[in-house]
Amino acid sequence: MKHLTIFLTILSLSSLLRAQEYKQWGVIDLTFEAKVSQEDPHAVSFTCTFTHESGEELSVPGFYNGAKEWIIRFSPPKVGNWTYTTQSELKKLDGKKGELTVGKASSGQKGPIQISGEHSQRFTYADGTPYYLMAYELDWLFALDWQNQEDIPKSKQIINTISS
Repeated sequence: MKHLTIFLTILSLSSLLRAQEYKQWGVIDLTFEAKVSQEDPHAVSFTCTFTHESGEELSVPGFYNGAKEWIIRFSPPKVGNWTYTTQSELKKLDGKKGELTVGKASSGQKGPIQISGEHSQRFTYADGTPYYLMAYELDWLFALDWQNQEDIPKSKQIINTISS
């Protein structure tokens, strides 16, 4: 029984010490805590610079999430090791550093939609898979002509442009 207890303790500690596994194009929320002395916490500058092992740098803005919580939301475009450093006018948020190890994307994850590198009038996912737009979302059309009780000229113009 004593050996079983020791084994379970070691097993639970090893799982705690194991590094967080992140995936390419997955969403990573880094959470920080800092009290805000200003009336409008949304006016506070808070960014984070991520640096890939290749030297590529990405700057990501952070945001205030309420209750002294600040978040940097990052979606790594490359597999490998990333380091990060925060920048802010608030001392508690400035200069925070860390490392992330990013593995291959999860099965079925294609990455964000982007303009094709080969054909500037086409879209692809980040992994190169073609993206085909299936429809337009135009549920906001009613708002264009809301003051016109007789006709819907702006809405008709958009519909005609899309259908041609």
